[in-house]
Amino acid sequence: MLCLNSSDSALATFAVAGPTGISEENRPELHLYPNPSSGIVFWSAGSGIIDIDVYNQIGEVIISNKSPEYNYIDLSQEAPGFYLIRFFCSGDQSIIKRVLIY
Repeated sequence: MLCLNSSDSALATFAVAGPTGISEENRPELHLYPNPSSGIVFWSAGSGIIDIDVYNQIGEVIISNKSPEYNYIDLSQEAPGFYLIRFFCSGDQSIIKRVLIY
């Protein structure tokens, strides 16, 4: 809601209703290491990771791992630079981490 009075100065009043954040109650804690890395990146999460996608610097999916069996991602054959790793969790949530490969 925005209210302006008739004088020369403006008075603004804002009211916020509803949720003001994103609940992270069901999101698993996730660790990515080592970062930076020479190529092999390990991840650890309590549970709930169902898919992993790795994106290069121009947004292309370079690795897609459905139902990951191992807790590492091999980026040793990729060019040095930043990569985004998206971990899909149960309940239609995802966690995005950035990793530097040197």
